[in-house]
Amino acid sequence: KELQLRRAKALGLEVPETLFTNDPDAVRAFFEANGGDIVTKMQHSFAIYREGLETVVFTNPVTRADLDELDGLRFSPMTFQRRIEKKLELRVTIVGEQVFTASIDSTRRQETAVDWRRDGVGLIEDWQPFELPEETARALKALASELGLNYAACDLIVTPDDRLVFLEVNAVGEFFWLQAHPGLPIVEAIAG
Repeated sequence: KELQLRRAKALGLEVPETLFTNDPDAVRAFFEANGGDIVTKMQHSFAIYREGLETVVFTNPVTRADLDELDGLRFSPMTFQRRIEKKLELRVTIVGEQVFTASIDSTRRQETAVDWRRDGVGLIEDWQPFELPEETARALKALASELGLNYAACDLIVTPDDRLVFLEVNAVGEFFWLQAHPGLPIVEAIAG
């Protein structure tokens, strides 16, 4: 993820202020530097296993109380980012030179405001096609190419003032719901 963000920024994409660390003091300083408005997510994978069962670790806001509970960082570095205010969340799926984009207004429900995946099934029919600016599409295709990806699923935020903020690219990101709702022809692109 560190490489993705560096390359995305070099390609002209806006990225949030980000800290990758397992140092609690660095997290506390980052929290203060960003006015206490940060989120955290896994650095490498978004799942952990408890008693053999996969448990998804969602993106979560960090509170002042959380700053006293950072001992677990010594076992696994985490990603911390400045929270970006959202109007929409985007999933941009790249297949070769083809770009498919859909949006979701995750802020309309409290449980999905930080991470739409908290109720992905409940939002499945609410995804809408989105017209991605050509400049952003070019930058995302260049990023996928630099990373050696013929398929990529990129996550972005549209801010209330219509800026696009890049979060990450997934080499094996899911797309099945975008085929059904809103009907993006991703399967046909992959088959082609």
